[in-house]
Amino acid sequence: MVLRAATDDSKAVCPLSVKFGATLKTSRLLLERAKELNIDVIGVSFHVGSDCTDPETFVQAISDARCVFDMGAEVGFNRYLLDIGGGFPGSEDAKLKFEEITSVINPALDEYFPSDSGVTLIAEPGRFYGASAFTLAVNIIA
Repeated sequence: MVLRAATDDSKAVCPLSVKFGATLKTSRLLLERAKELNIDVIGVSFHVGSDCTDPETFVQAISDARCVFDMGAEVGFNRYLLDIGGGFPGSEDAKLKFEEITSVINPALDEYFPSDSGVTLIAEPGRFYGASAFTLAVNIIA
């Protein structure tokens, strides 16, 4: 199982943590309960919200994920997967450029999850790939 951590997605066009994600306090409780139930928690995922407008949101989310990894280690889990979600811009006119995000993500990953940590990193770049390929022509309601 992968534990989804809540993030501060207040600076995203489509916030997601209001629906998905556990706070740091709740994460500890969930990890302890998973251990009691013999459920193997292999990693952490988060999503800063679709079309994130503040790159520092990623840095905080990566730092929080490190805290959840450490909590898991205290409980007895050997975690090895980090999913940094999406939130990457998908169009040229986006307020925040992809390069601006990677310029803060890479150093944060190097600090909290260095390459020799044994953690596999994945992402969910849906908007990054899909937004430029499609145009919404009409909203259908009801």
